[in-house]
Amino acid sequence: MSGKRQHFIPQFLQRGFASHIVGDEVFTWVYRKGAHPFNTNIKNIGVERAFYTLENDTVADDLITGVEGPLSELVERLLISPGGPMRDPLVPSLIAHLEIRTRHFRQCYMQSAEYLMSQFIDFIADADSFAESFERTLRDDPSSIREMFSEELAAKGLPPSTTQIVMGLLPIYMPILKAKLRCEMPQLAAFLRQTLPRMVSEAAKSGQIKALKGGVSPAVRVHHYESLSYRLLDIPDKSLVLGDSAVVFRVDAPKPYKTFWEKNDRLQAVFLPLAPERLLVGTHSEFISGIRDLSQAIAGCSLEYFITHDNCEANDLLKDLIGRDAYLLSRSQMKEILSEVFR
Repeated sequence: MSGKRQHFIPQFLQRGFASHIVGDEVFTWVYRKGAHPFNTNIKNIGVERAFYTLENDTVADDLITGVEGPLSELVERLLISPGGPMRDPLVPSLIAHLEIRTRHFRQCYMQSAEYLMSQFIDFIADADSFAESFERTLRDDPSSIREMFSEELAAKGLPPSTTQIVMGLLPIYMPILKAKLRCEMPQLAAFLRQTLPRMVSEAAKSGQIKALKGGVSPAVRVHHYESLSYRLLDIPDKSLVLGDSAVVFRVDAPKPYKTFWEKNDRLQAVFLPLAPERLLVGTHSEFISGIRDLSQAIAGCSLEYFITHDNCEANDLLKDLIGRDAYLLSRSQMKEILSEVFR
């Protein structure tokens, strides 16, 4: 176990972006959107108390601590190896591990869930609209309501014929039902506003920890990344930054950069910055695109911050991009999902 303060961005990766080193202490610059950059010890970056533990359950943290030794040695080799094509059986595991261990990973799922939940709560809080929507659904497409009643009645041991009786009674009792919905929906919405944020946060944490306990480098992801060809690139202007997602993926899509690989993505490349002048790239071909605007892409995919070795105007401009492409779903995608649900 590594202790109560647990790094979700490993220090062995942050060391490559040192601004200076004093003895064994490593420092770097931290850039956050809307704030002045500051220089601090990497011990204070990408860390949170009990991030991988639930009460006395330290299994996920212990597993992560166990793999950090070999992965740290791998990163050290990658930093000093000559540029060009390279093969190391641990590289796919490194990519998969960094992809799922970060706070970025947890927060993105949590924020998408919170937005969807808040919009749904707003919907049910408007009792008149909710009651009218229920009546419209019953009139235009009663199959979902029939299925719901059928499952509930079957669970209570009632015969299938009961469902048809209930469906026949619903239009008769609709005025009473609508009045009840108008009374109870605002109370339900108030209760959900108070309890859901904590529930979503707890679910996001327990879900990530459960996934890590199942494999700190998920086999399905490792297998997919094993199909890539890797190479080390030297960046002459030392312009790379390290975002809070660690890895960034380029996919064949209108939104080309993202921080998670999904099975339907047409993956073009995966990028892992190792130092301001050193980049690990995995592709399905010899052609590598997206290098010129990579720092902008990393900043845009960062949810809260990025780090780098230098305090300069170029990096100060990059910080305004933080959060631009960080979310699992865009607002337009979430609104599309909600409109389908409400319909």
